[in-house]
Formats: sequence, structure tokens, C-alpha cells
Amino acid sequence: MLKDPNRNMRNPVKPDKHALHHRAKALLILLALLLTCSFTTAHAQEFSVRGAVSGNWYGPDQSGHGVQIEVIDEHRAVVAWYVYDADGNLLWLFGTGDIDGDSIHVTLEMFSGGAFPPAFDPAMVQTEVWGEMTLTFQDCENGQMSWTPVMAGFSAGSMALVRLTAIDGHACGRDEDFESTVHFSMDAGPGQWTALFADYTVGALIEAEAEWTSLPAPLAHLDGWFMAGTNVSDDLAMFLKTSVGGLQADTEYHVEMDVEYATNVQQGCAGIGGSPGESVYVKLGAADEEPMSLDVSGNLELNIDKGNQASGGANAVVAGNMANRQTDCSGEGEWQLKTATTADTDFTARTDADGRLWLFCGTDSGFEGRSEIYVTAFTARMTPVQ
Repeated sequence: MLKDPNRNMRNPVKPDKHALHHRAKALLILLALLLTCSFTTAHAQEFSVRGAVSGNWYGPDQSGHGVQIEVIDEHRAVVAWYVYDADGNLLWLFGTGDIDGDSIHVTLEMFSGGAFPPAFDPAMVQTEVWGEMTLTFQDCENGQMSWTPVMAGFSAGSMALVRLTAIDGHACGRDEDFESTVHFSMDAGPGQWTALFADYTVGALIEAEAEWTSLPAPLAHLDGWFMAGTNVSDDLAMFLKTSVGGLQADTEYHVEMDVEYATNVQQGCAGIGGSPGESVYVKLGAADEEPMSLDVSGNLELNIDKGNQASGGANAVVAGNMANRQTDCSGEGEWQLKTATTADTDFTARTDADGRLWLFCGTDSGFEGRSEIYVTAFTARMTPVQ
């Protein structure tokens, strides 16, 4: 648990072997970056399967059956085909497939022998390989599926796919619009992130905490960065920061950022100084220098311009707040995941002389009380300003 608010909390994990072929001139910086994220170069004319492909897809001329896709990571995806057999009986086919560029290749299996609970017995479930499927995507809304069964009674075929539903908070195709993209999964490890607290009087008892840990129920299956602090003076900023390299030196970049976080604060609740949800603003930012908390006449202030509370600054954008979907303010709320994005904001940042950019995310509070947040994922997309 963090007692010094500006203590470095780094805890490196093993580098991603699949990204070690990046440009040699940026190797030293990228080796640090690869401890936590994948760094990819994308081109607008090339489409590749990413998490935002997740959702439900169907053929418009064959409404009534379709596929559900859940992208696990950059290499794997779960596919379910809800269809019928030759006799008109419901047939659900499942498989975990491999992602290859714009395609997913999956072996589908058929399950039988189960029963409705409480009569369900896992030992009675039987699995049979049904056949192979390939899903290929032209863009975020259109694709093609083809299948080759090995089980008798079925024939090979193909059909066009269009998207039926998407996953909230996922911007499909955004990576392809930018030259470089970095994805950080806090669930995979703490990485090279550092907690940073500011906007309070030196010596104030803000009860700062920061650590990489498991989330509380009902999100206990996830890990993330936990930050907490008590706003005792109508202002408190809590951020996580890290740096990325391999960019062009001294160059202005369009930067678009997303953050996934967990909050248990209900919406529309009253609080001292402001609402504990809507008055605690989630900010995402980027700068050419490392964000630091400096003593300025007895107050700890950031050396970069994040703005103040509801207002953004030259180095940060207000992307959301801490209010979740719950509306009952009578007790402690349930932890829920939420996503904030700067996709609708024209935000730019300049790299330093080494082609490095500092990224940060967190909260800027106007609520005089305690705030807690779990950050579970962060994405930054960057392309040079033309």
C-alpha cells in the first residue's frame, strides 16, 4: 500500500516477445514499453481484428442465426454460432480460434448430454468436433464467414456478415486510423506505471493509497491499479503515468485515448463541494515531459497543465466522471466497469527530443471526500499532425 503519494510503484513483467522487431533506434525505450503493452503501427488501408470486433454478427438475408465473437487478446477469440441442424433443432457451436490479421480461424465443437439445473451434471456433457470456420472482416461493419463441417449431415458453405451489436466503449476501427497504437492491460500486470497525487497542501492528510491489486466483487476476476485519496481542501488530483517511445522526435501528434476503470459511485448523489460521482472528473492526458508533483509555496502542484476539475488543460482532456449506472444513493454502491474516451476531442501533444511521450490518466476531484478508482486498461492512438 502506498504511503508516500509520489513513490514509484514499478513492478516490471516479462516483455512481449512478439514485439521485439521494432525499430532499432527506439529499442531501449521500447523494451521498457513492451513490459506492459503492445506497440503497433497501423495503416488506414489495412484492417486487423481487435477487441472492438467483439459483438454479434449475422447475415441480413438469413436473419435468425448468426455468430457471437469475443476477442480475448491479439491472438485469440471465442466464437459461438447459434444455428439449427437439418431437422430444425437448435444447434450451438463453440470454439476458441486464432486471429491472423483480418481473419479468425476456429475449430467448432458441438456439445450434448447436459440437463437443466439442478439436474445438470458436467460429467454427462459430451463434446464432438463439428468442423472448421473462417471469419474474415473487410471493416468494422462487414465480413464473411465460411465453414467446412466434418460431421455428417451438414454441408460446407459461406455467407456475408454484417454487425448486429457492438460492445459498449469499444471504438472499432480506430486503431487503423492512427500510425501507432499502444494498449495497456492492467489485468495482465502492474507494468511501468507510477502513481501521482497533486493539488493539496503539503502535509495534508489525504490518506493516499495506490497499488496493483485484485478488484472487489463482483469484479474480483480482474486485476488493476487501485488509487484512493481524501479531498480535504475541495481539490485533489490522482493520476497514473507512464511513457511510450519509438515516435518521431519533436513532433506534434494527434492523440486519442481510452481508459477502462471501475467505480462504485452512484449517479445523482449529493456531496460536500459537489457530487461524489459527477464532480470527480476522469482526465486523460499526454505531455513531452514527465508529470511531476512539485512543492509550489506549500502546495503540491503538477508541472504540466491538466486544467482544473471540470476544465481540461493544454495537456489533458476531461473524458468522463466517476458516476456509474446505479441511481440508489442510500448505501454503498456496487463496483461497475466504465469506459471514458477522448475520441470526440481534437487533442494534440508534442514528443520530446527522443521521440518519447508521457501518458497519464486519473481523476481531478471537486468532491470533498474520499474517492476510489480501479484502472483496468488504457489505450493511446497517435499519428503525426499533417
